[in-house]
Amino acid sequence: MSSIFHKIILLIFVLCHSSLIFAEIESKKYRVAEKDTFYSIAKKFKIQPSTLIEFNSKKNIESLREGEILKIPSHKKENIKFHFPLIKKTKIEKKFSEISQFPFKGILFSAGKMSEVLSAKEGTVLTCDYMDGYENYIIIAHSSGFYSLYGNLSEVYVAEGQKVALNEKIGKHVLHKGLYFQINNQKKPVKPENFLN
Repeated sequence: MSSIFHKIILLIFVLCHSSLIFAEIESKKYRVAEKDTFYSIAKKFKIQPSTLIEFNSKKNIESLREGEILKIPSHKKENIKFHFPLIKKTKIEKKFSEISQFPFKGILFSAGKMSEVLSAKEGTVLTCDYMDGYENYIIIAHSSGFYSLYGNLSEVYVAEGQKVALNEKIGKHVLHKGLYFQINNQKKPVKPENFLN
């Protein structure tokens, strides 16, 4: 898949759904002390400064005041699993890769006779759209800040905002292309094979 496709999907997450990214994350409170910075607080709680800034809806890193209460995201330890997104298990044609010269942020299943695509986990449809070269695609938001993306679709059965159940039919993939499938944890693409049942 083109890196332009991944940049557009990331842009969708950042611009349209940033308020939903942290919706399922528990938080604790921290009172800002003298000489605290976003960087020192983030280091103390072993999180990224950008995560702390975004979680507290801050626009300016200099806007920290002594005595201010910040929310600190604390992820619940969960064993997140996704089901196979096709009716019949299909060979993976192209695997996830983080190699910088040839990154591939999802997996591409081989084209097959069975084209029905299933929701790999229950959730809410965030986006249904079309992009030249990639046909229709769907992004579903799941609990704990996970998202799944389904590309190369010839038909879409769901609408934005719709709740979907596990294994619900959400569309059909283009037969000659096969299904492109991606899982994101927050904004970061993760290896789908590590989460699939």
